[in-house]
Amino acid sequence: MALDTFVAMFRWPFAWREFLEQTWFVARVSLVPTLLLSIPFVVLAVFTFNVLLVEFGAGDLSGTGAALAAVNQIGPFVTVLVRSYGGLEG
Repeated sequence: MALDTFVAMFRWPFAWREFLEQTWFVARVSLVPTLLLSIPFVVLAVFTFNVLLVEFGAGDLSGTGAALAAVNQIGPFVTVLVRSYGGLEG
């Protein structure tokens, strides 16, 4: 499938309109559930990580910890939602 996709990317004419419609559909369908699920998990992870950093005396790294926690928590949700909603509009 990856090889077919790579070959289709360079085949003329590329279906830009279909690509944009599918991209908008996936973004529209998965954005709200991703936000509703990930915000509590990110807040919990950031709070726990910041408490740990303060105990070690490295409170200056809390921004880095927040970004890392957000990416680690939101990534799997987005992946699941894109995979599950990707096949609905066929």
